[in-house]
Amino acid sequence: KAGGKYIMSSTDRNQSPAAVLRLLESIPEAKGGVARGMRALVNFTEARYSCNVTAVQVNFHPDQSSFHAQHRDIFSAKQRGGLNCTCSFRTCVGTACYSVGSSRVLMLDTMTDEFSSLEACGEACTRRTERRWVDNGALMYFNDAWNLTHTHGVPQCAHDCGPRISIALLCS
Repeated sequence: KAGGKYIMSSTDRNQSPAAVLRLLESIPEAKGGVARGMRALVNFTEARYSCNVTAVQVNFHPDQSSFHAQHRDIFSAKQRGGLNCTCSFRTCVGTACYSVGSSRVLMLDTMTDEFSSLEACGEACTRRTERRWVDNGALMYFNDAWNLTHTHGVPQCAHDCGPRISIALLCS
């Protein structure tokens, strides 16, 4: 659990699609619809973006109090996932993130830090923030260039909202 959300895949790293599918297929109640649904998302993503899905992260947001802190996805071994990260990486070219359940606001920050190729418009300029609603069934895809110049996250809601699941598929 982090930020009030439950990380349904591994808590300290993304998992391979095969590992997530093996887990889902080992649960009798999930074997049918849930496992088939996850396999369909992986297959659709690979066909749509001409890629291989190399990692999966599944997050469950139970209500408006949960959040996902602003971050960049880790697309290569040049980036570190934290002190305890023992991940081995294939360089990724994008992330496809599917949203299931209650609508939430997604916060997108254009960055001018050391990772970004963008330059600030002045000394006081450090970022631009945009907020977008992500509805049930939405797909957000961003490539490696966008990932280096932006961060993304899910802030807490000011109003009541129901549960939401996000399924992030890293593509190489």
